[in-house]
Amino acid sequence: MSAPVTENTGMTRWIPAVVLAAVLAMAVGCSNTSGAGGGGSAYKLPDGGKSYLDGTSTGTGSGDDKTCGGTCVAAANADATCNAGQCGIACHTGFLDCDGNLKNGCEINSTEHPSHCGSCDKVCGAVANGTPTCVNSVCGASCDPGWQVCKSDPLNCDTNTDGDETHCGDCNKECPGGPNAAPRCINAACTLKCTPGFADCNQSPDDGCEINISNDPLHCGSCGLSCDGAKCVNNACECASSTQTATLIPLDISS
Repeated sequence: MSAPVTENTGMTRWIPAVVLAAVLAMAVGCSNTSGAGGGGSAYKLPDGGKSYLDGTSTGTGSGDDKTCGGTCVAAANADATCNAGQCGIACHTGFLDCDGNLKNGCEINSTEHPSHCGSCDKVCGAVANGTPTCVNSVCGASCDPGWQVCKSDPLNCDTNTDGDETHCGDCNKECPGGPNAAPRCINAACTLKCTPGFADCNQSPDDGCEINISNDPLHCGSCGLSCDGAKCVNNACECASSTQTATLIPLDISS
């Protein structure tokens, strides 16, 4: 097979098929394939040569810088790109190339890395009573046991919920207190701090510290200590007659 070619002289000559095929092969020697990263195009040589990210190539280019010398190779968490004859990478969403080394790709997951949170070198600062975190590209805090973020600063574990009467066991869980008693939080549980001279002998926070142990003959000086008929004065049993002896008798107040 041959193809006609008209010369300037007006004469038509026929080019042999073999020569024509060689010319066409030269014209389409480097094919353009779409780059998956959206940052350019990757070009593939007919001989299957590959152009690596350091610029070396196992194939031979045509001299057109668009070819990048071969096929650009994708890297970790990234797609390959070709721009102005240079192979590069386009990072996947949430990943960043923070060390500038194209060979290891986009090595940082910026959605969860506390030293590159949302962008390279954005460091989540130190957290009082906790550890800095990065969640969805936003700095936060992971609190130590017994601590929580209960106030306005989300980067500060500001409250000891094991012993804070206004945040006992959890934020905004307030201990109520009671008659003759102030609220108290011990080991994340509400209890009472009795006014001196009073005691919570029925172990119910609802009525506070209900017993005046300074003058109660059934709880004289302490819960459950009975004067057995004698009076209780200033936390001590006192008999009506000087010839009598007062004896403290422990009572069972568990029920």
